[in-house]
Amino acid sequence: MNRPLKMPAKLLLPIALPCALALAGCASQPVPTPVPQPYPANYRQMAANSVAALPNAVTWRGAVISELKPAIAPQPADWFACARLSDGSYVAFFYGDNKITDMRRSIGVDRCETAQNFRPLPRPEPPKKPPPA
Repeated sequence: MNRPLKMPAKLLLPIALPCALALAGCASQPVPTPVPQPYPANYRQMAANSVAALPNAVTWRGAVISELKPAIAPQPADWFACARLSDGSYVAFFYGDNKITDMRRSIGVDRCETAQNFRPLPRPEPPKKPPPA
């Protein structure tokens, strides 16, 4: 037959008090909120330039891109936008530190299918020539 364990209060206090104080100290510290990087104003052009370098860039003809939105964890950046390709599929662009940090086929958490205000992807800028030696 199991009986409840009885411990004298004078033995329990030296164990419970430090634990309680340690937990109270942790609870009083505010969790820092990460500050997102600034909004990349030229995000559409950045996306157009990055896809122009891909081997299958022809599939990007007629692509449109959504407005930029704050990323939501587990998305890998501060901002993201969705591109809808001519075949109806979606690609998510992720931005941080004023550059594209990642690009991938859209997954459920991106919610690209419900994105609004799509605009045509601009023409890619010509590659910059290296300075003369």
